[in-house]
Amino acid sequence: MKNILAVVGTFTFAMFSEFFIRIVIIFYHHGEYQFYGISNLPGISWIIILGVGIFVATWISGMLLITITNFSIIRHLLSLFTLILFMRVSEFLAMENQEWLYSFSITIIQAFALYLAYFTKNKFYASSSDH
Repeated sequence: MKNILAVVGTFTFAMFSEFFIRIVIIFYHHGEYQFYGISNLPGISWIIILGVGIFVATWISGMLLITITNFSIIRHLLSLFTLILFMRVSEFLAMENQEWLYSFSITIIQAFALYLAYFTKNKFYASSSDH
């Protein structure tokens, strides 16, 4: 049960972080808020900021998940990625103008962030066991 709550909790943290970044961008530019897509963002720099923010939030979520669950790390990270993938597919289906490149690239960014969390954990334990 703890593992399921950890996966759902880290997924919720990643989505909350993304929505918070979107809210900050929209309040800064006094625009209309949308939960998905990039058509309402004011410029390319804000799209990059959103991508970096999503990458960092997903990496932190992966590190939290790895820290909470000390076994079957790959299985738990794949469970988190599956939830993220389902959310991105539903987001893509809800888009009116079908920004498929955005959905695909954000999914790749999040997959890379989770891989980096796994790689960071393995590197940390490999370097700490050498001493």
